[in-house]
Amino acid sequence: WVKGNHTFSFGGQYKRIETKSNAVDRIVPTVTFGILTADTVANNVFSASSGNFPGASATDIANAAGVYATLTGRISGYTNAAVLSSDGAYVPAGARYFEIRETTAGLFGQDTWRIRPNLTLSFGLRWQPQTGAQTMTPNFARLTNPDMIYDISGPGNQFNPGTLTGAAPTVTGVQVGEKVFRDDFNNFAPSVGVVYSPEFKSGILKTMFGESGTSVFRGGFSRAFIREGTFIVETLIGRNPGSSLSLNRATTTSNLTPGTLFSTPGNPNLTNPAFTATPAYPRAITAVDNQYGFSSDFRSGYVDSWSVGYQRQLGRDTVVEIRYVGNRGKDMLNVYNLNETNAIENGFGAEFALAQQNLLANIAAGRGSNFRYFGAATGTSPLPILMSYLGNNNLDPNLTTSYASANFANATFIGQLSSANPNVLGFASTVENNFRATGTANGTFRAGRPRNFFNNCPTTVGFCFLGDNSEKSWYDSVTIELRRRLSDGLRVQASYTFGKAFTNAFASAGTSFFGLGAGDQGNASNNTLRNRDLDKSFSQVDLRKAFKFDATYDLPFGKGRSFFSSSNGFVDAVVGGWSISPVVRWQSGSPSLLENIQLVGMTAEELQEAVKVRKEANFVYYLPQDIVDNTIRAFNTVGTTTSGYSAGNAPAGRFIAPAGFGNCQARAPGECGYRKLVLYGPSFFKFDASVLKRIAISERRNVEFRATFFDVLNETNWRVGGWTGNVINITGLNLTNFGQLGTGTSYQDPNGSNDPGGRLVDLMLRINF
Repeated sequence: WVKGNHTFSFGGQYKRIETKSNAVDRIVPTVTFGILTADTVANNVFSASSGNFPGASATDIANAAGVYATLTGRISGYTNAAVLSSDGAYVPAGARYFEIRETTAGLFGQDTWRIRPNLTLSFGLRWQPQTGAQTMTPNFARLTNPDMIYDISGPGNQFNPGTLTGAAPTVTGVQVGEKVFRDDFNNFAPSVGVVYSPEFKSGILKTMFGESGTSVFRGGFSRAFIREGTFIVETLIGRNPGSSLSLNRATTTSNLTPGTLFSTPGNPNLTNPAFTATPAYPRAITAVDNQYGFSSDFRSGYVDSWSVGYQRQLGRDTVVEIRYVGNRGKDMLNVYNLNETNAIENGFGAEFALAQQNLLANIAAGRGSNFRYFGAATGTSPLPILMSYLGNNNLDPNLTTSYASANFANATFIGQLSSANPNVLGFASTVENNFRATGTANGTFRAGRPRNFFNNCPTTVGFCFLGDNSEKSWYDSVTIELRRRLSDGLRVQASYTFGKAFTNAFASAGTSFFGLGAGDQGNASNNTLRNRDLDKSFSQVDLRKAFKFDATYDLPFGKGRSFFSSSNGFVDAVVGGWSISPVVRWQSGSPSLLENIQLVGMTAEELQEAVKVRKEANFVYYLPQDIVDNTIRAFNTVGTTTSGYSAGNAPAGRFIAPAGFGNCQARAPGECGYRKLVLYGPSFFKFDASVLKRIAISERRNVEFRATFFDVLNETNWRVGGWTGNVINITGLNLTNFGQLGTGTSYQDPNGSNDPGGRLVDLMLRINF
């Protein structure tokens, strides 16, 4: 609608998205053959003492038993599952069909106001309400109470061992049409923009900005809301327990009879055990489960974007433009583990230091590689916390006789106590996962230790994932661009961008959700839940510098050109109709993530400067050999020496080391070294070109020959970690292939530009008529 100098625009949108999935995991049960320990008849036949196999080795007898079990069909296991169907009942070996629905709508209005011929202002507002995602089938389960995501610790008690204000988590089946998270109607997105073309008649301003219509300023701001897809619902609450039911038979569950055969008619071992088709809610979550949920105030995230630019005409056909672009992502979805191993408030960090002192003192005194307490004046100390887990809850930690258990010399613990790489949190997790009592109620573990002594989510042994609006992103860039339209046979476009992208959730957008690696990386979304502000780092898509150039040049030969313009048909067919089109891309290397490391003998800037491609006789490296060799040494630590390294294997000079190098004992992530350090790989340079030859047959017909050269200079580009992953984590710093650019790291793009890498020439002949 146009009225005077105003142009009004109005509109609306309604969208309903439905996801329907029908997945079949198992069609028929699986039966395994073998001889079970409880199968005394078969075991007596195949025992070494039976005398049935004179001269046979133990391996030979075991192989014979396996062949016998297979040929006779001796059942050792039965595997099947019942799937919660779309009608809310368990069906053996069934398909899991489910439906999820989302509804969104939008209304907008905008006014483009031409205040003056050289000044235009536009402003508008969009309302984008978003209803909560709905489960349209009753085969999902949610936490009975959203606060149960905090387990028995309760909200606000992540680091308060012994405070148990929460409830043991349970799940309840959803109802058809139930909303997984609340409606969000408070989504108002403003936008404003201005375009101004100065009109300076004389003076220095005319010199700078040109005459009317030769330069223009642009600026704008807008907000856009994000609709999270239905996939996040499927991968979040869809992972809660209850979607399937085990129908396995095994001797460990006391529902499999040993010694029966596959061919036995009516064999009960080949049938599903009895089960209740209707799920019973609320269902208790156990140690073998994970728990997932959305925060009670989950809402739509949004991105604020703004830009400012200036464009200036240079001559008749060329313009140059400089522009700044920035955006901020706010309240975006982040799914992360609410559990963090505690080693501060419970005093475990301090006891870890005593255990390490015990180890070093015992090694020095020749008492072996152990961290036992040997009494006063021995340089060792009592370990009451570890005694309650590794020893016996009835033993006095102040008595040397209480430390007889082999656990105090366990090789895993000895390695975690190494003075070159002390691992406080790893030690605590090993203790919690392997030595805590099982089957306890909401009370205590050994020797009065509270259930949340180490983990604030003890029910699932630390696996409680929350989806909330804590993710943020930051992006700022400046671009200089030159454009020349096709004139006199020449077209040019070139640009240079310098930008920085940050995030507080360095993870792959291709994974199920941020914070769970799913192949691309481990759980690296958080530094520490004690201070979420420390999560900010460069983004996995941060491209610091980028130069792009492409052009088309029609050679000035042949009819209608500067040279040989009056040539005959034969000469024109030879020298005329030629065009060349170069394309150049030169940009910074891709970011990679180093976690929990220290830098020794160099700064982060010096490490970055050391990154470049080095082609050796047998391998290609991206780091110098001295850094590679000493980093491998630094990560091959031992706990059986006072130095933390085996003889002759200590690192020297400059290298990357574990975060605990120098006996720094981190009681929380990030206390030592770098929790996350982003390292940029080798830069990317690619020069492609094409040559075109066109021969006219008649006024309306011609033959066109084109040769396209990929990677004209045959310069191999490399990416640390390969070209397939969205996120690259540099791991394996203790392995001999650290620092190498191995298989899959040389450039190729078979799915995008169909470029297999290396120099390639593509020839094409076309007849136009």
